[in-house]
Amino acid sequence: MKTKDIEKSPIYNMSMCSLENFHTCFLKWLGNVYPKETMELFLNNINEENIKFKDQEKENDNRYDLCAIKDNGEKILIIENKIKSYPTEEQIKKYQEANKKVPLILLSLVPADNINLPEECKLTYDELAKRMHKKFDNKNFSTEEKYNEYLIKDYISVIESLAGSFPKIDSEKYDFNNGDIKIPDDFKDIYKKYRMSKLKEFVKQKLKSQGIDLKEGDEIATDFSRKTAILNVIACKKFQLGEKALLFRIQIQGRQYRYSIIYGNENDDKLRVSIASKLAENNLWFIECKEKYPNAKNYKDKGFCGYKPSIIYRYKYRPINETWSYEQVADAIATDIKKLNTNRNKIEETISECIN
Repeated sequence: MKTKDIEKSPIYNMSMCSLENFHTCFLKWLGNVYPKETMELFLNNINEENIKFKDQEKENDNRYDLCAIKDNGEKILIIENKIKSYPTEEQIKKYQEANKKVPLILLSLVPADNINLPEECKLTYDELAKRMHKKFDNKNFSTEEKYNEYLIKDYISVIESLAGSFPKIDSEKYDFNNGDIKIPDDFKDIYKKYRMSKLKEFVKQKLKSQGIDLKEGDEIATDFSRKTAILNVIACKKFQLGEKALLFRIQIQGRQYRYSIIYGNENDDKLRVSIASKLAENNLWFIECKEKYPNAKNYKDKGFCGYKPSIIYRYKYRPINETWSYEQVADAIATDIKKLNTNRNKIEETISECIN
């Protein structure tokens, strides 16, 4: 097979990619064999000719999943493909700033509700399957293209199945970190990330309605560890201890509602324990903690555990009932933040006693 011929082979294109990038590779092949039809899956009113699709296109510090490029090297479309991960606002903003005149399409398995993009720039795999049906179901494939026709139909079937495997979210219950979610194992992580992102937005808006405006990323953010999604909330403005800041954090993971403080570095272990102990003793932080959580380092006899270089938790957490709703999570966080603000003077006095 000649080089030009092999580049048209879908199997060759997909063999050049890891499993993670399988879908990007298929769309690259589709775009290079059927450029007009593929462009029209993502954009309307495209009259460009001689378009080449390239994957993993590197430009400065950015690497784009898939680009449509003209003969002169000009990019006319960027596709960010999120099939097994969940998009972040930071990454999308970075791409937008670097390509202000180039359309950016975010293609994702689950809706990217958390991303500030025009709706026409967001595309789910479910919608992609519908567009592919319209574009290719009635296409006249030549005899030589029958294999391509089969592959395209098979691919549509695959992404329809993937998109349909996600349960419809008809409730706002904090129930998505359970291990018995009935979706393919490979996609449980992204489902949990998606649901936690929805919870984060709910909490953020609920608190904003009560006059508590949390800054995205710095004061409210999601994370993922040990197969569970995490919500982190910095619960009040920082306390300044000399040149170092002390932060109060709420962390929700699984059935654990955890309190922590963040301060200093490894040299401040004793001071962190002292501050945490006094705050708990005066019922100013680490409140309603009833259950011990396993496998955590016990800070001597103080009942606290720490993570280097600067975080300290109480050795007990506040249990989250399995019936909790998004509303109850938001209310609990709002209550804790209001208590911190109400007790700010007492907290400053307690911290001062530990330092002096």
